[in-house]
Amino acid sequence: MSSLRAILNVANTTALGLWLGTVVMTGATAALIFPTVRDLAPTLPSHATYTGEHWLIVAGRVAARVFLVSDIVQFTCACVALGTLAGLVVPRMIKSRLGLNEWVRVLTLGVACVLLAYQLLIMSPAMTTELQLYWAAASQGKNDVAMIHQTAFNTMHPQASRLIGALAFSVLAALIVSATIGTSGSRSLRGDEGDLTAASKG
Repeated sequence: MSSLRAILNVANTTALGLWLGTVVMTGATAALIFPTVRDLAPTLPSHATYTGEHWLIVAGRVAARVFLVSDIVQFTCACVALGTLAGLVVPRMIKSRLGLNEWVRVLTLGVACVLLAYQLLIMSPAMTTELQLYWAAASQGKNDVAMIHQTAFNTMHPQASRLIGALAFSVLAALIVSATIGTSGSRSLRGDEGDLTAASKG
């Protein structure tokens, strides 16, 4: 049983590590895409009648793909983290042996999952809608309409940035707790098994 718990602990920590890496690299990639494309100053022949900045459309389309892949990876990691933690916590909860360490793990991962859910279900769809409308209006040369949706998108951007920061911090906290408590828990279990083995031999 202890070997199963060890495997679940490793899987949980690995999923959280991949999740954190995805959040950080997504933010870093977006931060590189926009200034790079801006410096290239592209002009889109298909948007000849659009008087706004074409580089924003190019960079935005690339970044949107990055965020889509990021959302899929984050969702997968969150599911693995939740599933493995459930495998660790539920058996102890049934036996009424759930201690403070387990509650801390549940709390930190719970916060991260709530933030991710808000990002996937509320923030991202709202921003994507405005972005699609902005791109559509720009491609048709409807400059005033494009400006309206671009402004709406830009209004939500600071909140989205804060959300990504909070998500990264919460996943980091969950990772630290998982790595620390999971390791100490495994050592404790091995110690208990050693005591039981010594007692049976005695």
